[in-house]
Amino acid sequence: MVDHKKSVVRDYFSPFESETFDEGKMILYADEEPRGVMYLEEGVVRQFVASESGKELTLSLLFPGSFFPLPWIINNELPTFNLIARTTSIVKVAPKEEFLIWFMKNP
Repeated sequence: MVDHKKSVVRDYFSPFESETFDEGKMILYADEEPRGVMYLEEGVVRQFVASESGKELTLSLLFPGSFFPLPWIINNELPTFNLIARTTSIVKVAPKEEFLIWFMKNP
């Protein structure tokens, strides 16, 4: 069943253009409006916050099959965290409203 769900998500995102982020490239900055719902096709993405003094705290690592940023997708809140490619990463971006309609039909 899990493989089927992964396949359904992968199929949904397949027609959208891919963007490749090299290791260390910022994907999204805190308080930045996302371009859409992002789906991690390949690679590893680090979600982190940074203090004013420059110290960083990793919140999570995202792996292939993840979609983000969840606070914005669910509550329309700008992310308070940064996203950076930990490895070369391929991300697909879908329009938020279209994604939400699809998601409600495919829980």
